[in-house]
Amino acid sequence: MDRKTKFSIKFKEDLVKEYLQSTFSSSQLSDKYGISPRYLRRLVIKYEAPGGLTQQSVNNIYDQAFKLGCVMSVLNDKLSLSAAALKFGIPSDSTLFTWIKLYEELGEDGLAAKPRGRPKVMTVPKKKKREYSSDPKIAALEEELEYLRAENAYLKKLNALIQQEKLQPGQSKSKSSKN
Repeated sequence: MDRKTKFSIKFKEDLVKEYLQSTFSSSQLSDKYGISPRYLRRLVIKYEAPGGLTQQSVNNIYDQAFKLGCVMSVLNDKLSLSAAALKFGIPSDSTLFTWIKLYEELGEDGLAAKPRGRPKVMTVPKKKKREYSSDPKIAALEEELEYLRAENAYLKKLNALIQQEKLQPGQSKSKSSKN
């Protein structure tokens, strides 16, 4: 089987049960199914651990205190990476390995959460809402002035379109007759 193939929980359970109930070694059984013996042994350990072979999410976000506890458990208690990963429910040994390297290089601050994804390139400026005067007469005049400016801009654009059509009368008709 392909290395990148994801196996169902049912297949994993059947595989582990076959291993536990048969006289085959992990190497013989892994050859039969085309998987690595290490993967099979890891499945057996997960199966026997509390929680069993439940599907674990790969995109977990762990806080700094949890990461520090895992790292200290590996360093102080002399747990292997795979044993600690199973104990704390971390899907991969490499995650723990990365945390240990960060801890050794940067200390506790290296384990702090970092923003995920690409950084924002540009922020869109918020439009300011027009504030009118507190005097109702002046506020009404300001609103009317704003309306007239918008109307004036609209009429200018309409006039420009009409002028453009007068300058190019054959071009717009020929385009519509082709379609």
